[in-house]
Amino acid sequence: MSCLILWLLLLCQPIQSQILINSNPQNAFPLVTAGKAAVIYVDANDFAVAGIAARLFAEDVFNVTGIKPIVTHSEKALGQYAVIVGSDRRGTAYGVFELSEQIGVSPWYWWADVPIAKKENIFIKDGIYSFGPPDVKYRGIFINDEDWGLNSWVAETFDPEQKDIGPKT
Repeated sequence: MSCLILWLLLLCQPIQSQILINSNPQNAFPLVTAGKAAVIYVDANDFAVAGIAARLFAEDVFNVTGIKPIVTHSEKALGQYAVIVGSDRRGTAYGVFELSEQIGVSPWYWWADVPIAKKENIFIKDGIYSFGPPDVKYRGIFINDEDWGLNSWVAETFDPEQKDIGPKT
């Protein structure tokens, strides 16, 4: 059984490289092959963000292949494995999202309706890949919150329960 593990460790030696391959070579980790997905293992004692990133990655794999990996805390799932690590909890999440990009999921797929290319199989090349620190500390998107432009928009689209900007805005 294959397993993808999310841990917190430190990787050195930045190496930029394409980490996926499209055929079934030797020395490759089968993330999805023959209609089956690897199990995603997250240590139960890890930070919450590792579990969140793992569940989002499972969704991304599903969006690419139509097959959703199981996310588990059970060590019984361990077998052949690929490990995603970061220098801290945020680094681990960035590593997971880098792999999501590599399998074909744009960070903008939800916000900008960027289409996701479908694949039947996903293999990760054997090796160590490090992408260095992010260019910015936090990534995000925000609505231009200048008062002059926001007030009229809020009046038309406010959250009815909050009677202001809220989660349903």
